[in-house]
Amino acid sequence: MAVVCEILLWCGFWYVGQTGRCLNGRLLEHKRTVNSSSVNYEIVNHLNECNNCYSDRAETTVVSKEKYSFKGVIKEAIRITTAENCISRPSLTLD
Repeated sequence: MAVVCEILLWCGFWYVGQTGRCLNGRLLEHKRTVNSSSVNYEIVNHLNECNNCYSDRAETTVVSKEKYSFKGVIKEAIRITTAENCISRPSLTLD
């Protein structure tokens, strides 16, 4: 199963991501790694660099739930490339 979600950030930007794991666990993982400089997640980098910005799990929207992970990766890429103010990079490029 692949879940594609959007997280509204306090500064007005969006994070779009997909995971095959429990969404709550993934969100907690992002939260725990915010102060870590060794992690290369777009949302973590943004939250560390954008003054007074934060993410709120309550502002997370599930965009899609897919049985197969490749469909989740495709839907994530489409959402990232069509969303305004999105800080994410797609796992798959659609060039």
